[in-house]
Amino acid sequence: MKAKLFLENLNVGDMVEIFLDDGEPIGNVPRSLENNGQEILEIKRVNNYFSIKVKKLK
Repeated sequence: MKAKLFLENLNVGDMVEIFLDDGEPIGNVPRSLENNGQEILEIKRVNNYFSIKVKKLK
């Protein structure tokens, strides 16, 4: 939910990197963002968390 609210304040075309924990967050957040019309550019594991690069499309 925090990621979605954060993206609302960005301009279309802006990109942001979001850090998520393993488990439920990494399973749900990318899918939720895509369902809301955002583009997931990259998902990679970094030590004990995941980095997700997102481009705001609408």
